[in-house]
Amino acid sequence: EKANSIDRTLYTQESLSNFDDALKAAVSVQNNNDAGVSAVSKAVNTLDSAIADLKYLPADYGKVQAAIHAIPDDLFSICAPETAQAVITARDAVDWTLNITEQSKADAYADAILNAIDKLEYLGADYAEVAAAISKIPVDLSIYTDETVQALAEARDAVDWTKDITKQSVVNSYADAIESAISRLIYKPADYKAVNDALDHVRADLTVYTDETLTGAINAVVRGKNMSEQTLVNSYAEEIEKAIAELIYKPAVYTAVDEALKNIPEDLTIYTVKTVEALKDAQTAVDRNKNITEQ
Repeated sequence: EKANSIDRTLYTQESLSNFDDALKAAVSVQNNNDAGVSAVSKAVNTLDSAIADLKYLPADYGKVQAAIHAIPDDLFSICAPETAQAVITARDAVDWTLNITEQSKADAYADAILNAIDKLEYLGADYAEVAAAISKIPVDLSIYTDETVQALAEARDAVDWTKDITKQSVVNSYADAIESAISRLIYKPADYKAVNDALDHVRADLTVYTDETLTGAINAVVRGKNMSEQTLVNSYAEEIEKAIAELIYKPAVYTAVDEALKNIPEDLTIYTVKTVEALKDAQTAVDRNKNITEQ
């Protein structure tokens, strides 16, 4: 009866084979009416020995192996030391000699490992590249277009500073996004108001002046500059205003005067003193320093 109650699913095939041989021999003796007491006793002892020698199958450590496989390879480099050690302690506590009747204990080892993994505290991600990218953001963003500044602000504000080291690639992508937004900043057009005001001060007729500096200053103006070149644009206006201030009128043309002087008779003795003196006064009154505006 004891032999027939054996759960064959618990034992190794080899030990079951020995048991089956002993059981078969015992049944044979039992069915032999001529078998003596010694034969029966021997068969019973052999069967009892085979039952005692039955070997349990080893416990199934599949769950334990899976739990161990779930342990991060770089455990101590990415996790807080105390929580990492707890995982190792749970792993090292496994008794690999359990048999199938102790399966629940084997499964408990797997649970303990997984529980320790769940309690791992990961180190914080490295935000050095993000901080470096943010440090490259220009101090004065007013010189860039609103659209590109907004894109940069969105990239900067998208940074989640709570990521752990397992999300390092995400953190690195924050830095990449900020760097990209910086590279795409577009300058606003330069302000040419001062230049336009200076040009408004230029008189329509420049032919009355001797200095060509003003024309050069006007021709030096380059349109289409951006805000990063505002200082240069302002210098255009300064040069124009300076050139205007330094304009010099051309001298008056004295051709008519010279022609009139040529017409003075060589012999003035034949004229009355009064008219000669009037002529000489007219000659003396000629001012050769007049400019073209006094023509």
